[in-house]
Amino acid sequence: MTRLALVASLAGLAALAAPAAPAWAQSRRYPPAPKDPDREAAHHSKVWEDALDPGRAPYERMLRDARQLADDNSIKDRQAAIAMLDDAVKLLPARFEAYALRGEIQLSLKSFAACADDLAAADRYAPPDETPERARLRVELGICQGRAGRFADAERTLARAASMPNARGDAWMRLGEVRIALGKLDEAIGALDTAAEVGDVPIGFMQFLLASAYDRARLPGEAAAAMASGKLGDSSFGSIETPQYPLLGAGEHEYLMALAYLYAQPRPEYALLYFRRFVVLAPDSPWRRRAEEHLRELSSSELPQTVERRSGTAVVDVEAVRAALAHVMPAMRACMAKLPGTALEVSVTRDGPRSPLSRDRARYTMPPQATTVQDLLEPPEGVARDDVDAAQRCIEPLVERAALPVPKDHDTYYKVSFLVISP
Repeated sequence: MTRLALVASLAGLAALAAPAAPAWAQSRRYPPAPKDPDREAAHHSKVWEDALDPGRAPYERMLRDARQLADDNSIKDRQAAIAMLDDAVKLLPARFEAYALRGEIQLSLKSFAACADDLAAADRYAPPDETPERARLRVELGICQGRAGRFADAERTLARAASMPNARGDAWMRLGEVRIALGKLDEAIGALDTAAEVGDVPIGFMQFLLASAYDRARLPGEAAAAMASGKLGDSSFGSIETPQYPLLGAGEHEYLMALAYLYAQPRPEYALLYFRRFVVLAPDSPWRRRAEEHLRELSSSELPQTVERRSGTAVVDVEAVRAALAHVMPAMRACMAKLPGTALEVSVTRDGPRSPLSRDRARYTMPPQATTVQDLLEPPEGVARDDVDAAQRCIEPLVERAALPVPKDHDTYYKVSFLVISP
């Protein structure tokens, strides 16, 4: 027997003597996972779909990456996400997801026309359904259409959203807002009443909208009640001053603030100023005539309309103070000839006679007699700070000249404030 034959024979005997290894150990270290029919079917389906629709995988990848960029919340990242979604739309223009995401980002950037176009495309291409997500998309679409000045489109969109079985109160509230802009006051009041019944809306803002609809419909009693209800939910009028989205219509902020100071927190001087600003900002508004009606009524009142007691220990006749100030008010307003649409607040302190120094009697510390003038409303654009300062210096001696009542009791004082508005 040759040497090679002997080696082969010994190897064969060793193999017969060794215990047989399991079958799976002959090819790998671990046993194969049991087969999952559903997983295999899904994998097979994905492979098949990728073959039939080669753009689907890169489209979904772009969507995922754009969402991550948009979540970072910086303007630069959101703009980069929009550029990525532009490519996704070009790749698969009949898919709705990229339009929807791009529209939401445009809404966050307050690019309302672009937002309206994108969300309209998303609503058009998405499969028909009645889900809460679809209702939310339509509300946002209506918001963007309204801010883009497409009031009729916004009304149709929001009416569809409000008619869905899962509609929330904000769909009705935004519908009422658009209908005010369209001049459909009765329908606006109906939509806002429904929003109040459905709930889930910012009660302050909703009531302020309702008050504006009632006022424009020449129902001042209802407007006053709605504005008072709104103040309970938003005492600082923050939803008017810094709304979530821009208010609809030129000068709408001024009109709502005028109503706030007319009905909810009466300061006729402020109401007068805000209505004046509205007429300047919205000369072609359908509500200009109503604003002018308010202006005529407010302008016929003697100023100052309101004198507020701020502090003090003296008994003071506020009406007597107001009457004394009314005599010098024309001259004080003349000081503000260069400050159109502006109000200054004047604070006046008056002391009674002081008791003589005595060891047997306490001496009460009282603030000194003083007149201070400060600006409260931010002056309109173009008004110089020097003109504001000059008006303040002009008003102070006129107040001192007014025959304000003097406290009669010893060691007492009062402090009052009032507004001076431009002529």
